[in-house]
Amino acid sequence: TPAAAPALLHHHELRAAALRGLLAVATSSAPQGKAYFVGSPRAVPLLLRLVRRGRAPLPSLALNILWVLAHGSQRALPLLRRLRAAEVVREALEAAREVSSVEDEEAQHFVFVAEQMCIILG
Repeated sequence: TPAAAPALLHHHELRAAALRGLLAVATSSAPQGKAYFVGSPRAVPLLLRLVRRGRAPLPSLALNILWVLAHGSQRALPLLRRLRAAEVVREALEAAREVSSVEDEEAQHFVFVAEQMCIILG
């Protein structure tokens, strides 16, 4: 319905804002930030779902959070491997390569971060 469209857009904007906040927490110098993601049974699986099926900019924000975890927390690597994060990221990377253009900076950034994640996760 036409009335539902603004509500969905608002919901999407709220999710993006929440992910930006979580990215700030993940990149902070406080070790509790990264520990939250690793210790939470829902955080990383949700981020992986957003990478796989989210609508822009959610996949990119989620992937950036996952990259921060993989890059800066040795405790996160076993969790990411157990959840098959490399497989999810590779699928998203292939899809992004198919649709990205040279002019699309966000898509190019997504491809770069996804390639880095694949290297980190092996």
